[in-house]
Amino acid sequence: MGFYDLRAEIEQMLLIARALVYTDPVETLRLAQFITFRAQSINDARAETQAALLIALAFRATPSVAEGVREHMAEVATQLAVHNADDESWLAAIDCHADVAYDIANYAKAMDLWLQLLKRSLAQQWPEGIARAYIGLGKLFFISEDLESSLATHLKVAPLLTQINDKNLHICHHINVAAAHLHLGHDTAAQLALDRAQTLLVDLPFCEFEPELHYYRAHLLRKAGQQDLAKRQLERALALNARSCNHWGKVVNMIALGELHLEQQQMHASQYFM
Repeated sequence: MGFYDLRAEIEQMLLIARALVYTDPVETLRLAQFITFRAQSINDARAETQAALLIALAFRATPSVAEGVREHMAEVATQLAVHNADDESWLAAIDCHADVAYDIANYAKAMDLWLQLLKRSLAQQWPEGIARAYIGLGKLFFISEDLESSLATHLKVAPLLTQINDKNLHICHHINVAAAHLHLGHDTAAQLALDRAQTLLVDLPFCEFEPELHYYRAHLLRKAGQQDLAKRQLERALALNARSCNHWGKVVNMIALGELHLEQQQMHASQYFM
């Protein structure tokens, strides 16, 4: 009779669930609930905490879920991480909670959470926590149209990148820098930041931020009068968003496509996307 390695099963299911968070959050939820049951059966607090984090991330990736539910699951994951002294999961859970607050326009709550993350990460010297906090605060400056402060905050992340393994975070940083430069009229700097992000994509099987890269590249092409190339970039972004739950990404891509078709007097296509 063979030996069944329950811990190996849990670790492998965690890997699969993480890979599906943004493309199939429903399956991530199913796997995370399965992992929770398995982890509790052998008192594996670490795996149970990571499963709670995956549940929170899956709800964050599903905007159709009620706002209160999304926030509650992020709070549950944060509290469980504190209870089990899992700093890595706490860092990701509080960042997730802040992102949910940002998504539902509760900017005061988002700022409070990102400041909590920044304060503890600075005290503990956690480069990833500091970077996530600065990225979040930079987004808040961006949404309030304080573009200079947004750019300055995002640029604080750059020196930390050599200490951060997660290439998704690198790409997120470069795209946010590009967005700030673009809105400030620094087109060359924006192009450079997008090129840096593009170079990193080759190392990743999936990146939740890739559609934004094509979206901002389309804006640069449109400004340069290259409307057809801009449309190709927006169509690429829309295709990448097709299986994701990023409703905001789909909406802004369709608006931009509608505007481009309108500029080219393609009224039926414009009306379709609008």
